[in-house]
Amino acid sequence: EGGAHRIAVAVALVEELCKHWPVRRFAWKHPAFDYRFDAVVYCVFSALGFAALENILYVAQFGLSVAVPRALLSVPGHFFFAVYMGIYLGEAKRAEREGEGFLRDRFLRESILVPVLLHGFWDFDLSLDAPWATIVFYAFVLIFFLRANGLLLRARVLPQREPPAPRCVRGRSATVSPIRGIFIRITKIVKSFAFHDFLILSNKYERAKRKFLVLLLQAF
Repeated sequence: EGGAHRIAVAVALVEELCKHWPVRRFAWKHPAFDYRFDAVVYCVFSALGFAALENILYVAQFGLSVAVPRALLSVPGHFFFAVYMGIYLGEAKRAEREGEGFLRDRFLRESILVPVLLHGFWDFDLSLDAPWATIVFYAFVLIFFLRANGLLLRARVLPQREPPAPRCVRGRSATVSPIRGIFIRITKIVKSFAFHDFLILSNKYERAKRKFLVLLLQAF
């Protein structure tokens, strides 16, 4: 167990870099990347593609018995790790556009560091064979999902081409609460196993998703 935390962080680092690289490589300098919220969509799109491939490999190795647990926890986990990544990448893009090189580099580092730490704790806690670890894991999942969903809703209402609103101002969704939003997404995954349903959160998601597909097609 002494090296379990190192292994968890190493695995998290590799996986998060695999999700981070396509956005930096194909979308970062493209003129279509002109909204901070686009970064969230691009990162989520990349993460769900990674999660789909990972789940196929797990099912091929361990059978269908792992499909539902991974749909309920792993896919939403990748989704919300990507939300954190996208929020920091969006701030980095805004800082670059405003000529703030120091802030850009800081947010770029945090767009890797924060998801890696969250992902690393997720994997490390799952590796522990103790009843208290299970309780800690589900408490972490609940708090993590609620916090990430709150950041997602806030990112949707912040001005997209202006500096971020003061930290004391919090955007709220007028129709869907964070808790209900999480259960809606999980229900969609369980019912249809269509991972792209996670992206249908708003018209902005659809617009940005199409732009990212165009970017990938142009790149290849």
